[in-house]
Amino acid sequence: MTEISGADERTVRATILGSVGVLWGGAIIASGILDRTESPDAAHVIGDLMAMAFGALLLAAGARALVRRYR
Repeated sequence: MTEISGADERTVRATILGSVGVLWGGAIIASGILDRTESPDAAHVIGDLMAMAFGALLLAAGARALVRRYR
């Protein structure tokens, strides 16, 4: 069994976490955009907006990790 160096392990971890962030964040944003049901009250609207903001943050963090990985 070969030993993986610390740099290689960080690179693999950044690639996996970046990919998960991009996919999960993109799925959250896509579901928010494609869901056309009307929310019953203001609390649900705020929750929907916060979910979209969280998805955007995940997408941005994942993209940053992937860009830094391949730069």
